[in-house]
Amino acid sequence: MSITERRDDDSLYALPRFELQCHLDDIDDPTEVTVFADTRTVELATQWISVDAGSAVSLEDVR
Repeated sequence: MSITERRDDDSLYALPRFELQCHLDDIDDPTEVTVFADTRTVELATQWISVDAGSAVSLEDVR
């Protein structure tokens, strides 16, 4: 398929759905949060992402 060809189906607009889990380096005073998916149920290109806790935002704020 050429990059200039238009697709008629909605497959490019369908968002994947999967559950995410998180891990905090220190439950009482976290400095880093790691978000990951259960690799037994879904395969993603990126298995996890870690960020500084000060840069993290609630998933409810993202949606």
